[in-house]
Amino acid sequence: MDNNAKKPTVVVGYNQVMRSVIAKNAACVYVAEDTESGMLALIRSKCAENGIRTVTVKSKAELGKAAGIEVPAAVMAKLK
Repeated sequence: MDNNAKKPTVVVGYNQVMRSVIAKNAACVYVAEDTESGMLALIRSKCAENGIRTVTVKSKAELGKAAGIEVPAAVMAKLK
């Protein structure tokens, strides 16, 4: 096992973010305003249930860029 491997500081995408929220590994969750409303409601509800702050950003394109990926991202979590 490589002990020098860096631990991720963020996760991107609905499934990975939901896993981190449920496990209470997320410090903060960023959601794009232009994400489908049902998905936003589920993420925000689960974050509230687990005491995790959510921050809304203007667009999926902006969030993808902030996450360091070349595609739009609906949600991103900063890990503890």
